[in-house]
Formats: sequence, structure tokens, C-alpha cells
Amino acid sequence: MAATAKYNEPIQNIQFLEEDMVLASETNAQDATFDSIVGELEDMLMDPYFISLQESLLSENCHHFTDDEENKLVYMDVFQQYVSKLEQFIEKRLKSRLPGFSMADFMGMIKNRPEQLDGDVFDVLSSLADFNAFKDLILSYKNEQQGLSLDLSDLLAVQGTGSSSGAMAVAAERPGRRSKVVT
Repeated sequence: MAATAKYNEPIQNIQFLEEDMVLASETNAQDATFDSIVGELEDMLMDPYFISLQESLLSENCHHFTDDEENKLVYMDVFQQYVSKLEQFIEKRLKSRLPGFSMADFMGMIKNRPEQLDGDVFDVLSSLADFNAFKDLILSYKNEQQGLSLDLSDLLAVQGTGSSSGAMAVAAERPGRRSKVVT
């Protein structure tokens, strides 16, 4: 008995149609899986526990780091410990939230989607593989804790001009100089 379409018309090229549907279905399933993983990673980056874990690792080890060209041997030990703990947390979290999650499969998906690798999630993931990005992160954290980070909040002030047009004035503040007002 031949397969039939709507209104009892014979189906032509059914094998070709099924192959296309299977390929489209696999692609859609992979895209959905990838999107689910990225969504979970985005949620994880905002999770107070993840933030606390990352900050505690930075806090416990930032005293080892200086902003010199020469890297001390302890830097690599700290980096490897940081990477190990964050990778363990990430993989455990994804496995608990996404049944059937495989880090190897996800890494394969990443390699096949280089055009989709932008945003905070991929910045964090790439920092786990990039020592220089980690060193910049820990030095930035250290400077912030010591009050040495740049505070640009007093360099720009926005005020209403009082005109009926609702225009705003922007004043660039510079220590020891008069403010310049731009409307």
C-alpha cells in the first residue's frame, strides 16, 4: 500500500522529503540545545553563588599579583586553581539543570558557531582559557579593592538648561580648569 498525502494523492519523493525534514529537525534541535545552554550560562553569571565563588577566588589570591611585565610562578598556580574551580562549578550546574548535558558536545557546538560567540558568556568562557585575560581581571579586582580604580563619575555632569526646548547641557569637569558647557 503506497503512502498517501492529503486527499488520498500519492506522495512523490517521500524519501527526499524525510531526509530534509530529519536534517532540519536535527539542526533545530542543536540550535535549541545550544540556546538552552547559553541561556543557562547567562543565568549562572548573575547567580549570587557564582559571583561569590568568583569574588572569593579573586579576593584570596589578588595579593600575589602585581602589574609588572614579569609573571611570577605563583600566577600560573592561581590561574589553574581558578579555572579548575569555575569549570567544575559550570559543568556541575549545567548537568543539574540540563538533562543529558555534555561539555564535549557543547564545545563542539561552540566550534561550529564562531559567529555566535559574543557577549558576556563567551567572554567569561574565553577568560578561562586566557591567562592574560585572567591577570587583567585579578589586577582590576585588586585595584578596585584598594580604591585605585578609575572613578570617572565627576568628569561629566548633565543638567537641564531651563530653556523651553528641553535641551540639556553637558559640562566636562576638569580639576583646575573651568567647565566647558556644550548644549
